[in-house]
Amino acid sequence: MIANRHNVRENLLLALDTIRGHKVRSLLTILGVLIGTFCVIVVASVFAGLDQEFVEAAQDFGTHTLFIYKWQPAFTIGRRSKEERMRKPLTYDDGLAIQEQCPSVQATAVEIFVWGPNPVVKYKAKEILNADFIGATGNDFDVVNDALADGRFFTEVDNLHRRNVAVIGADVVKRFFDHEDPVGKTIIVNGAAYE
Repeated sequence: MIANRHNVRENLLLALDTIRGHKVRSLLTILGVLIGTFCVIVVASVFAGLDQEFVEAAQDFGTHTLFIYKWQPAFTIGRRSKEERMRKPLTYDDGLAIQEQCPSVQATAVEIFVWGPNPVVKYKAKEILNADFIGATGNDFDVVNDALADGRFFTEVDNLHRRNVAVIGADVVKRFFDHEDPVGKTIIVNGAAYE
């Protein structure tokens, strides 16, 4: 046992002497270990963050939410198949029929995407040429489990009276209303005024 302690002490002194004798090599070794450890921690953190983002995105949409489209919701290269091109367009009445005829469906929301050239959106002297323009029913944000930063979403009263009201995204707010409250202001979309 005493010989074992002597060997440990001798090995420790030899290791310290080697470190003192080869300072640059020792520094590079320590630096390599630190960089390697740092990289492992960063990669693990990125994967943990991505995993959390995916979980939150799934929870935001809800595990019981179903999206129905006329076409595959993806960019296709070339032409669509004949079967896909011949499908009837989905209508607002289709959404109402799903709600009425499927008792297990809690709620339905209908959205319509404007295809073709994007509309020109203006406010005072500013304009946006590539804005997405989507029509939606009043319960759309409830169904997709989304929230607004400010203001309110469409109501059934807005829908019933066909009021031109708009919910704008953060990019539009930043572009048009950087230093003012957008709620209650009027924007022009392809010549039509929307509050």
